[in-house]
Amino acid sequence: MVERCRRERVVLAVQDTTMLNYNGLEATSGLVPLGGGGSGTKGIAAHFGLAITTARRPLGVFEATMRDGKDESESVRWLKHFDKAQEIARACPGTRVVTVCDREGDGTVVASGRDRHQPGGAGLPAAARAVRGRQEKGPLGRRSSRC
Repeated sequence: MVERCRRERVVLAVQDTTMLNYNGLEATSGLVPLGGGGSGTKGIAAHFGLAITTARRPLGVFEATMRDGKDESESVRWLKHFDKAQEIARACPGTRVVTVCDREGDGTVVASGRDRHQPGGAGLPAAARAVRGRQEKGPLGRRSSRC
């Protein structure tokens, strides 16, 4: 995957958590509670890091972690994936690697101080958050604006 990243001018290192619902698979071991207000839903909480081009072409998964019963904190997963993206940036000096995550992830990374540029390292020089409003239909078919 690193070789594919080296061929690009810019690589987006996108990360987020997804809940894989395996409710009803009683014979499956290792499932964890997924929340949902005590509904008893079980499955796998998977945090993925995917490298893609700015043209949305996937280059590969650079990190994948699953929540287990020990329940490593969400912030630890965000930071592990951020650090892995920084490893890619160091391995691809001619490529700008941009970490993309939601507000939980960027808050964790900024609070840790890891977004700061490190001499000789591949730290990000700045962090920015963008918000895009979207239109949704309300209860009576009326449009409402929401961020």
